[in-house]
Amino acid sequence: MASDPVASRAEPIMSHMNRDHKDSMIAIVAHRIPSLPHPPKSAKMISIDANGFTLEYKLITSLFWNPSGEKKKVRVPFSPIIKDQTEVRQRIIDIANDAEQKRKRNYPVKYSVPRDLPIWILLHASMFFIANPDAFKTVSAKIPFGASILQSVFDQIRSRLPNGAASMAWLHRWIVRAHLGEAALMAFYSYTRGARGLVLIQWVFTQFVVGFTTFFNFNKINASVPARDAASGKH
Repeated sequence: MASDPVASRAEPIMSHMNRDHKDSMIAIVAHRIPSLPHPPKSAKMISIDANGFTLEYKLITSLFWNPSGEKKKVRVPFSPIIKDQTEVRQRIIDIANDAEQKRKRNYPVKYSVPRDLPIWILLHASMFFIANPDAFKTVSAKIPFGASILQSVFDQIRSRLPNGAASMAWLHRWIVRAHLGEAALMAFYSYTRGARGLVLIQWVFTQFVVGFTTFFNFNKINASVPARDAASGKH
């Protein structure tokens, strides 16, 4: 039985593709699986032979339940199969160019609650009540349990600040102003990426509450494939 003509060069081919052509592999996955909610966050070649190659890709569908993403695989066949190793380069170029030209491009922008959103909501509430003791007293009267513990914690924090409640008020005010500016940028950015209506409002609200890390989360759950010149053949 004849040996596989690609097997002897598998490692250098995969190393080259994983190092220099990450966007091409993401485009191939997006083309091969048009049902994906958005392009994968990353993709890498994990095997190649005369019959085709296998890509492992990472897809993030929830920032709350699985922010690191789920790894999946897709097999891309060579048709016809490769008979000589000198064919490999051009075959991969052709597949990548075809994927770039035909892949789905208009994915709807989606929203996902990041894990740190609830934490930041609690942080904002705590900072507000530390800065406004009277407001907490009013609210604590309606809290069925734990109010005295929170009151004690807030009092201790207040006592350790240089100017007590005024210091926390200044800090919280500074954070809110910074987040307002970032929220305006998020409104512009998410709109240019295609967010509309409720989805746009959700991202802007999250940006206002959480801050600059929301930009990273937006791009995790709404990954895109950078466009390239498919005809260049620069592989």
